Amino acid sequence: MKSSLFVSLLSLLLCVSACAPGIRSGYKRAEQTTIRKSELPPMIPESSELRKFHMEITFGKRNFSGLLLLRQQADSSRILFTTHFGLTIFDLAMDKNSYEIRQCIPPLHKKQLFNLLHRDLTVLFGQQLADQNKAIVYENNKKQNTIVYKLKNTEAKGHYRKQLSTNTVDKITFGSILGKTDISLQQTSQSETDSIVVSHPLLKLRFSITAF
Repeated sequence: MKSSLFVSLLSLLLCVSACAPGIRSGYKRAEQTTIRKSELPPMIPESSELRKFHMEITFGKRNFSGLLLLRQQADSSRILFTTHFGLTIFDLAMDKNSYEIRQCIPPLHKKQLFNLLHRDLTVLFGQQLADQNKAIVYENNKKQNTIVYKLKNTEAKGHYRKQLSTNTVDKITFGSILGKTDISLQQTSQSETDSIVVSHPLLKLRFSITAF
């Protein structure tokens, strides 16, 4: 009985993952090529200056919002997430390959969550990209200003949609089933700056970052 239930649940998850609207919807395969890392600008560009963002995390039924402070030095980053009243939610030190939780409140102190957060931030910083990346190009005749790349490199494997006129990547998707991840730039009515929204649909995990 348990085995049958597991198979049914797995089939449902596969169906949900497979039937979800894809980033390549409406696009046709054009060619296979190699693109440089510089051709896919990171959603959060590298900077040695201390930067401030508004951040909101939804994890299950819990919601946390506050100020995200980011400082990058060489290949490492220090990330501090606090409430607007100054209470530390988490303090994270990371590089491309590892991370260290310096401080975190109990509801968020979960290895699975920080494994995902570390991977997502690595993608937002563009650290998963190699100098040269094998890719399949997809084009849409009705949207000639956009192009979709399917990267085949192990660490950067996924789909990247680029706006050619602004030279920005505005959507990234990778993973499948429980590991499925959607990252997108979204306009907000409260700010002139686009928000970066990261979603893990089947894990009920979502966070957004908006620059001040």
